[in-house]
Amino acid sequence: MVLTLLNTSLVHAQINLVPNGSFESITNCPSSLCGDFDIALTQNWTTPTLATPDYFNLSNGGIPQNIGGYQNARTGNAYVGIAIGKALYREYIQCKLIQPLEADKNYKVTFFISMGDSSGGSCDNMGIYFSTTAISVLNTEHLPYSPQVISEPNNPIIDDIDWIQISGIFRATGGEQYITIGVFTDEANTDWIPISGGAEWAAEQAYYFIDDVSVVEFFAPLAMPTAFSPNGDGINDFYYPVYFDSTIAVREFRVYNRWGQLIHDNPTIGWDGYYKDKPQPVGIYTYYIYADIPLPDNLIQRISFKKESSFTLLR
Repeated sequence: MVLTLLNTSLVHAQINLVPNGSFESITNCPSSLCGDFDIALTQNWTTPTLATPDYFNLSNGGIPQNIGGYQNARTGNAYVGIAIGKALYREYIQCKLIQPLEADKNYKVTFFISMGDSSGGSCDNMGIYFSTTAISVLNTEHLPYSPQVISEPNNPIIDDIDWIQISGIFRATGGEQYITIGVFTDEANTDWIPISGGAEWAAEQAYYFIDDVSVVEFFAPLAMPTAFSPNGDGINDFYYPVYFDSTIAVREFRVYNRWGQLIHDNPTIGWDGYYKDKPQPVGIYTYYIYADIPLPDNLIQRISFKKESSFTLLR
């Protein structure tokens, strides 16, 4: 008997939990309340402070040329711009997710930024912070939070032509339903590089465009069979995880029988259905796996994949 059933598919539909992540949908904010480029013009997004991030859309004349510089949208016809002062001033954008994150699930977080060519400087530590409640403060200073996903420290982003991807994996504690994007470090902990040729108003500010924000559940490219048949025919004779990425490293792999007895403990070799040289009976067994998995678009970050479940031995 040959079984190839998997309890986790290697292909999953990905649902973006960020509403209006590319800022295309606009509101009907009255002109008496909203300026031409007010963040309130875009649906679902707001500012958590008294600072004033900008919203640019082809329809409001803000793309491709605007106060931040010249840039086309990465996708669609809209994006947001935020200023980061060398000293105290910080701008942020915030939105509520479509649904709260679930505890112990991994989520892939991605957004794209490009430095406006009006910038008088560039900085590092552009990040995204997840919270269970909305942030609301009555000042324009930096928010003293620790973002769960952040751009490379000590490497200010200076590209004013291309869109730079910032991404990472975030393991939720559960209940997070708001995201806030910006620079969360103070002046002393933010790397700053002055840039010549910027606008006079931005002499002490970095200005960045933001587009295509997404938060999707991350499914490890690794699956476990629901059953195997160690009958000696050379097919499906070993129980082991299925994966196609050679950079995945299985660190621990154990199998237990129905009484909780450890009968296999080897991260490099699958279980052959034997224990102490005796074939084990047909039935339900439990496995535990721990593996290091790299991100396809982030060569630095690896995540820990841990799973415990059951499978069936058939003869």
